[in-house]
Amino acid sequence: TEGETHSLEDYRGEWVVLEWLNYGCPYVQKHYRTDNIPSQQEKWRDEGVVWLAVVSSAPGKQGYH
Repeated sequence: TEGETHSLEDYRGEWVVLEWLNYGCPYVQKHYRTDNIPSQQEKWRDEGVVWLAVVSSAPGKQGYH
């Protein structure tokens, strides 16, 4: 979202997946590298599910992207 604020209210009535990410996490890296997560994102978006990835790491901290 490049810094934009979103509200879950914007997605009322829709199925929403909230994914918290830490790009420095080896498990996250593994599941993205092996296409486990991206394939699920694509599958469920094609079904109309909203997939929101949240990176809550502060600038300069592990996982900030």
